[in-house]
Amino acid sequence: MKRGQSMKKRYLRAFIVLLAGLITSILNIINHRDVIRGLSVLLVVLLVFYVVGTLAQEIIEKMMVDSADYDHEHQIEVNKKAENKAQAESETQTENEEESAKEELEE
Repeated sequence: MKRGQSMKKRYLRAFIVLLAGLITSILNIINHRDVIRGLSVLLVVLLVFYVVGTLAQEIIEKMMVDSADYDHEHQIEVNKKAENKAQAESETQTENEEESAKEELEE
């Protein structure tokens, strides 16, 4: 896995949690909630979105690993097909050379 991709995923959970906290804080201010009630709501939101961020990060990592495995398997399959084609062409060429040699001998 590339380093840049790892760094981007590393901050995904924090971004989700901080964004949820920002939205909750803004809504607390707009709705004129008490400080204690607003902080308790913020705490619950942060905890919930920490779990959501963790799950999202795990799912994305799994999808990327599965995609990399699929790409690797696909590349192996393509290489095998190319090898088989090259081998078949080589065998055909050898057979053609043998036939040409037999025809020359018969003449």
